[in-house]
Amino acid sequence: MMVLPYAAVMAAVGLIESLLTLSVLDEMSGRRVTPTGSGGPGAGNATCGVFGGMAGCAMIGQSIINYTSGGRGARRYSRRTADTLCRCPQRLYSQIPIAVLVGIMFMVSVETFEWASIDRLRKMPKTDAFILITVTVVTIFTDLAMAVIIGVIISALVFAWRCTCLHQDIHRREPQDIRVRRPALFGSVQDFDQFEVAGDPEEVVMDFKRTRVMDSSGVEAIDKITRRYEEAGKRLTIRHLSDDCKKPPKSPANTAHMKRMTRPTRLQSTMKSM
Repeated sequence: MMVLPYAAVMAAVGLIESLLTLSVLDEMSGRRVTPTGSGGPGAGNATCGVFGGMAGCAMIGQSIINYTSGGRGARRYSRRTADTLCRCPQRLYSQIPIAVLVGIMFMVSVETFEWASIDRLRKMPKTDAFILITVTVVTIFTDLAMAVIIGVIISALVFAWRCTCLHQDIHRREPQDIRVRRPALFGSVQDFDQFEVAGDPEEVVMDFKRTRVMDSSGVEAIDKITRRYEEAGKRLTIRHLSDDCKKPPKSPANTAHMKRMTRPTRLQSTMKSM
């Protein structure tokens, strides 16, 4: 059990780097290869562990060097060359200067690094730049698997934060049309509380055609704003609400308006049928 955490990290690093290498080579060659071969290297690495061998995975730097150097021939020649090198006596490898290996690794770093990303840092959103820098730094000081996990967590938090910022287009006319453009969920409940009900006209239409209500907190927020309009003696009509959110509000005066909501859009119907 003590080895299991380290084995899981090594397996994750190997799988991520192999899939990343495949993606980069597909982009460079213009060909798309389905990543269905992960089971084969996994079984091979497990077999190597049983017999005391060394596991391995695809290396993105070395693969890019091989591709840019013209190594695109048949696989059988690559296997034969690798087998020949493995059978060479150790004293032959000891004759290779360390400076040669350092130069090769230096060229691997130069060819692997995407220099255009430095210029894109100034143009991309600050959150994306922060994620890119964080993943790079974490990769250097820990490992690729930890960097990917942290990057996914930060991206999920940023996405959730952006979704909580409720955006709406307000058209000042009679009746007033409010078109919600961001998902309504637990984080955007406070935005509904900021509606100035007293300054709105007698009839207000709230359109959810371009968004969805994601959870029960969003439904409760709509129920609460409905009661606020009722208490102010005004009429609120809600349109294009998805079927899973069409429960009658607690305010009986607005129940009829909720029942007259239009049908969900084709995209919403498709999502519910999936």
